[in-house]
Amino acid sequence: GVINTGNQWRTEDPLQKKLQVCETEILELKTRIKREDIKRELLGNRTSLTESHCIRCLQAFKFLVNIKRQCLDCQLYVCRSCSHFNKNEQGWLCDPCHMTR
Repeated sequence: GVINTGNQWRTEDPLQKKLQVCETEILELKTRIKREDIKRELLGNRTSLTESHCIRCLQAFKFLVNIKRQCLDCQLYVCRSCSHFNKNEQGWLCDPCHMTR
């Protein structure tokens, strides 16, 4: 059933609750992706910065310590902590591109 808790309607149906949780998570992911897109758009045009620093966390790339990896989708460089290895394509994806797949 549905319960009125003042200003909000709350459902007791477990499937409806699960759907509400999923919808909230989807909205949060969309917000994170949009923020990352804006960040990449602003920083992506600065070639000197993107060649020497991770586009996500801005950590400097260092030989053997923080190696840069080029994202298969957006082609920008990210560090290990800001990327995921894609086994199927044998390459790296930055976190935002990984989230959108």
